[in-house]
Amino acid sequence: MKIRFVIFDLTDTLIDQHSALENIEENFDVPFLAKRGFDVSAADFKKAREEADGKIQKDFKKLKGVFDLELWTELVCEQLGLPCPKKLSEEWEAEFRKYMDGRLKLMEGAKDILEYLKNKNYRLVVFTNSTRNTAETKLEKIGIRMYFDFIFVSEEIGAKSSVSSFKIILERLRTKSDECMMVGNRMDEDAFAKKAGMKTVLLEDGRQKYFKETEEPDFRIKSLLELKNIL
Repeated sequence: MKIRFVIFDLTDTLIDQHSALENIEENFDVPFLAKRGFDVSAADFKKAREEADGKIQKDFKKLKGVFDLELWTELVCEQLGLPCPKKLSEEWEAEFRKYMDGRLKLMEGAKDILEYLKNKNYRLVVFTNSTRNTAETKLEKIGIRMYFDFIFVSEEIGAKSSVSSFKIILERLRTKSDECMMVGNRMDEDAFAKKAGMKTVLLEDGRQKYFKETEEPDFRIKSLLELKNIL
């Protein structure tokens, strides 16, 4: 292989968001609402969240892969029969971001593999479904922004679930698809990188049961450090 660019997904590939969200209903959402006078059980909230998540997911590509927290809040409140003034939505978002800031951690081996690849002179890239500000802030706070030559976000080039987004990346990197490798944890999204001609690596950590694999990845790894055996 003549790989020059290694493109990483961010959520649950470099940053462990899944663990940060564990038991979030009991630990954050229900207490947040209780402080504002709303008595909601964790079970009822979880059901409302799942309904809201499903509706958001249907329009994810239309939303350019950006999770609309204000819309999500409105949908959850609607499911629970709660009022949702703009002030509540803004407070919810601000408190949620504070909560997550203290819980987000790097995936095991993330910094070591980035250091290794950088020393091997690979050009490192992030492509994530996010806004520019959110992605840059996460990378800075988690301490890995300096490793990346390019940051691509769905807010600017479209959701990951599109061949056209990966073609835009190729154009901006001024390279060919066979010089790029996409590393992520979801082949339902990274399949489009493969369709664009890139090599793909699937990081398997047990969460793949939630995502439908539409393409077979070129490589499967259980740890980011296994990239040393590929690159």
